[in-house]
Amino acid sequence: TVANAEGLRAADIGKNTSTSDPFTQVKVGKTSQKTKIIKKNLDPVWNESFMFETNNWRDENVDVEVYDHDMMSKNDKLGMTFFRLGEIGVSADGKAKGGSYDLQGPQAQGKINMAYSVHKDKPTLTGGVFPGHNGHLKTPTVSTSGGKVGGDADVDGDVDVEGKKRGGFG
Repeated sequence: TVANAEGLRAADIGKNTSTSDPFTQVKVGKTSQKTKIIKKNLDPVWNESFMFETNNWRDENVDVEVYDHDMMSKNDKLGMTFFRLGEIGVSADGKAKGGSYDLQGPQAQGKINMAYSVHKDKPTLTGGVFPGHNGHLKTPTVSTSGGKVGGDADVDGDVDVEGKKRGGFG
């Protein structure tokens, strides 16, 4: 969840105003998603959640970039930050964790506040296949939301591709 940003730089400087029209782009692997644009605000509140799938969540970076939206020219980058999913200390119970990140980059100022969770649901083994998936394996799902996400992968490597238990399933 991209919660909010605080103290952003004013990129739109006019006669009677200094403000920005910020939005955030979050990228995990090759997939990116954007928040809505908040007009004329240096402390925007988005509270938008996104979900991303990945095969190896511990090694994935989450790249977060904050921009000022411009209608007639290229969007101005207000700042960026990133973190590796394997370093955020995610909880095994799927509870969302929060983080506040200082924005980096030329002329960057302010910070962004986020919540994130990683979900690694283990399926119940029935008849050698995962119920409801016709024997097809799905990859684990990484979520930057606080909600439950369906991910039916064998993330611990204790079930082979034929669905046979190799030990440690629990």
